[in-house]
Amino acid sequence: MKAERSEIIKMRQEFLDLKEGALGTHFGILNKQIAEGSSGFLFDYGITAADLILFQHICHMSMGILDGIPKTYVRDNFMSLEEFRLKVAGIPEIKARFQDPNNRYHGSAYTVNWTVDEDEKE
Repeated sequence: MKAERSEIIKMRQEFLDLKEGALGTHFGILNKQIAEGSSGFLFDYGITAADLILFQHICHMSMGILDGIPKTYVRDNFMSLEEFRLKVAGIPEIKARFQDPNNRYHGSAYTVNWTVDEDEKE
């Protein structure tokens, strides 16, 4: 049984709720952990596989391809996670990968210079 688009959007928005949504509250915890740490990553001793997974999730959510999730959700609600995205995207090896114009994510949330036009927020 396939859910209707409006039902999917409603469920996602509940999931994103900053006070009660599973993802909203989880991102709040991760945002605080990064903000209070000294490395700019999840753990003070530097980047880990967990950071790369979080980076991938943040970027995917910011692409605007998931109905009901605004491209600016992370940027507008989690300053430390947005700074984290920029930090990881700026790692030379990661930056080089997405600078290639043949890479499907070139110019996307996976890059340091990505921006969202205010007209494209949704």
